[in-house]
Amino acid sequence: MLPKSQRLTNRQFELVMKKGGVMQAPLFLMRVLVGQPDTRISAVAPLKIAKKAVSRNRIRRKMYESLAPLMDSINHGLWIALFAKKDIGEMETVEMTKEISSFFRNAKILLA
Repeated sequence: MLPKSQRLTNRQFELVMKKGGVMQAPLFLMRVLVGQPDTRISAVAPLKIAKKAVSRNRIRRKMYESLAPLMDSINHGLWIALFAKKDIGEMETVEMTKEISSFFRNAKILLA
């Protein structure tokens, strides 16, 4: 699980939503705000993809678990809001980590 110190606060999340650029992949949508003092990430599972809070929380926890090993290789100074586009609750954490890392690699967010 990603520690709270590496997650976006509500105010930071709102700023990313207003000013961040958008990138898309088949399973995820990402908003990125560059030029920040540190790197922080927020995982979002919208009501549209999972109606029950239990399902949304499960998806978010899996996303945070998948993001934790990637934090050291993400470029410094990015605030990222990562949205699930489909119900990925049944996806294994290892598979989700591969999907997120390939998405980040294509978006040039991961270090070489």
